[in-house]
Amino acid sequence: MSELPETLAGVSDVDCTGLQALVTGSTSGIGRAAALALGRLGADVVVHGRDPRAGAEVVEELSRTGGDATFVQADFADLDAVRALAVAVREETEGLDLLVNNAGGLFRNGGLTDAGVEYTFHVNHLSPYLLTTELLGHLREGARIVTTASDAHKGASLDLDRVRGADRYTGFNAYSHSKLANVLFATELARRLDATGREVTSNSIHPGAIPGSGFSRFLPGPLPGLFQRLEAVPGVTSVADGAAEILFVAVSPRAAEVSGRYFTNQRPRTPSEAARDGEASRRLWSESATLLDIEEPLAERDRQPVAAGDGTAPGASDSPSMNHDRIHAREPTHRRDRWSVGTIASVAERDGHCVVTVTPEEGETIDLVVTLAVRDLFVSRLDIDEGESPVGERVWYRKHGGHTSQS
Repeated sequence: MSELPETLAGVSDVDCTGLQALVTGSTSGIGRAAALALGRLGADVVVHGRDPRAGAEVVEELSRTGGDATFVQADFADLDAVRALAVAVREETEGLDLLVNNAGGLFRNGGLTDAGVEYTFHVNHLSPYLLTTELLGHLREGARIVTTASDAHKGASLDLDRVRGADRYTGFNAYSHSKLANVLFATELARRLDATGREVTSNSIHPGAIPGSGFSRFLPGPLPGLFQRLEAVPGVTSVADGAAEILFVAVSPRAAEVSGRYFTNQRPRTPSEAARDGEASRRLWSESATLLDIEEPLAERDRQPVAAGDGTAPGASDSPSMNHDRIHAREPTHRRDRWSVGTIASVAERDGHCVVTVTPEEGETIDLVVTLAVRDLFVSRLDIDEGESPVGERVWYRKHGGHTSQS
């Protein structure tokens, strides 16, 4: 009997009770194996796929582990379906601790989606980008985002002109290009999250080439049958191994504070030169928003660079855009010694950000400047409706630059 993914990842003893997870593409292959493993570790799992029958089977198996599980159907070629998936996740969960962007594939034939985008790029990159950005406000502090990429990215360079022309860009080349986009996206997301001060990590992984996964059915000619029979060949791994890569980055304490990296064999590795191009990652981020006809998420236009050392830019004032103070209604699960406890005395909005006055359990009141609008602060950090009063709410907080707990 083959080993379980959680055993292979070295996380069998990690208690995920109470964690809320969304695993896209989890009705088959490594996504299914990862979802079931998370359930065995105690997490509540939202299962996603296109086939309701397969989804129901995974939910039934997860229910036997004792955790909560639900299935949401969505076709990643349909942007409206992806938006509906995000809405369903927000309704089904109190907040997300784990977001695994695993849905995707290699498709034999090209073509454009209804959005006018090359099919593979749309399914493998654009829809995960949309889903992730739609759920940013629903992620809890300490959350981890894992994006399934591939070493296939090493054969590609970013060419965003091609994504609107399916006649020139099909098959494995399209797959490689989309996997490069996955790595660039995960890295850029990590950078932008870090700039906001949020303790949410984003990494990408290479799960290996896996016989028995959904990947092989899209290969041409006799290759699917040959690929299925491969064993003990360098670079070829099992479904359990691929799921273990996801689990390691998603729940291992060893990956808890790693962000913006590309993992292979449960270690951060160096991706291709094209995947390390910061200008390309910024261009991909902005162009993806343009393709979706949405405002650029986590936009940088209002931010100023922070100098190393004291955490402030040259000539910095006490402008809200300069600070990334943090506040949350739930006790943080990471770096607890760096957080303090207090109660909210008042909340005001200034320049699109929140100024929260907190009375510590010991000491004088302090002002926190949080880079969120009031509504987002209430919903994603304080777990209250916008119309309710936050005064008197007990919170954990941390000033920009770190803080030693007074509690």
